[in-house]
Amino acid sequence: FTLDNEQNFALNNLTINNLKLPYWLMNSEELEALFIESNESNSHNQISIFKNAVILNKEKYNSNLKDITYDTPVYF
Repeated sequence: FTLDNEQNFALNNLTINNLKLPYWLMNSEELEALFIESNESNSHNQISIFKNAVILNKEKYNSNLKDITYDTPVYF
């Protein structure tokens, strides 16, 4: 990128080490990879309970929205 001197604008170099995404912005696959032990025989039970808890929290903190799903990108 090139900028004129009078623009006085700073560019930030984003890398995997300095990029931080909020957990609520993650999709379902990313959340499950972060919180669920996939090699356990009961992982399907954990995923079911986890999905329900995520949806309930999304509904709790976003009561003004309708039809919230597991993948709805809202705070919870």
